[in-house]
Amino acid sequence: MKPAPFEYVVPTTLAEALDALATPGARVIAGGQSLLQDLGWRRTEASLLVDVADLDELAGVHDDVGSVRIGARVRHVDLERGAVAGPLGALLVATAGWIAHPPVRSRGTLVGSLCFAHPASEWCALAAGLGGSVELASTRGRRTVAVGDFLYGPHETAAAPDELATAVVLPRLPGGTRVGVVESRRTHAGYAHVAATAAVLPDGSARLGLAGAAPTGIRAHAAEAALARGEDPGAAAATVDADPREHPHAPIAYTRHVAGVLVRRVLARTEEAAA
Repeated sequence: MKPAPFEYVVPTTLAEALDALATPGARVIAGGQSLLQDLGWRRTEASLLVDVADLDELAGVHDDVGSVRIGARVRHVDLERGAVAGPLGALLVATAGWIAHPPVRSRGTLVGSLCFAHPASEWCALAAGLGGSVELASTRGRRTVAVGDFLYGPHETAAAPDELATAVVLPRLPGGTRVGVVESRRTHAGYAHVAATAAVLPDGSARLGLAGAAPTGIRAHAAEAALARGEDPGAAAATVDADPREHPHAPIAYTRHVAGVLVRRVLARTEEAAA
């Protein structure tokens, strides 16, 4: 099946891109690894595609005080190759390796994945787990939204139709932070059934993210609290944090079980890395 007809524009400045996005039915394209597929299958339509892949204002990784700003043009492969330093960079490298295949990682972007908001997205789990935020811009102005508020549900976000996600901001992790990522998936080519990310800070507190365990990527607050109390974080993740929907290949009870197992496993992985 071919996409429905649409117009296509390549703006040269961010201002031009925002003006174009004010057109009813306009959609943003950068890497296009999710949108083009949906257009081809006619699961979605666009009257105008606004290609932002060459906008310099959306490029690069920028260090701020206590945080790292990753522009909307930064690709999976850039993060896989170490575009960010320190423990946060190590977590990004580990996570990027789970994203699809090399051709997809060479074009797709972290910010694009957040906007696509697939429930099994590793980047959504990581950004939510770390307490990151998304920067949005439109002709009406700019705003910043916490990832936990940005992700509404499967393929639903807080971004208005005329807003462009320009960057994601993640907290810089202190030296000595241990990180890890684990997944359960049926095949190497498919989305994760469930994925867990972890950053264990030097004080022993943890930031845990889950994908596939709820309608969106989530931060596992109950599991973090259980760990701080010396209790089983996996049990908390399975019974409190996880809110799975019926899966074609797994009942809800099994998905909850897997979420708990993976939280325990990713924390064990951080211990192994430290050793």
